[in-house]
Amino acid sequence: MIATEGKSALDYFYWNNKMLYSIVNKEYSVDFEKSFQNAVILSKNNDEMKTALRIFYLRNIPKFSEETKMIILSK
Repeated sequence: MIATEGKSALDYFYWNNKMLYSIVNKEYSVDFEKSFQNAVILSKNNDEMKTALRIFYLRNIPKFSEETKMIILSK
């Protein structure tokens, strides 16, 4: 992940990869929810990605805060 830190902040593939890395690597689990939120926000124009992230959210609701819920439910 360190090698890709210079990627654009608007690249939702970067945020998805960072989120998945955070899930696997407990050392970075604090960043998981923020990475997920960024991926959701940046994928608003990509219906396939947006659907996949919503499904992930629905399957893991207890892991997320109210803030993430509001982002997911916003249009």
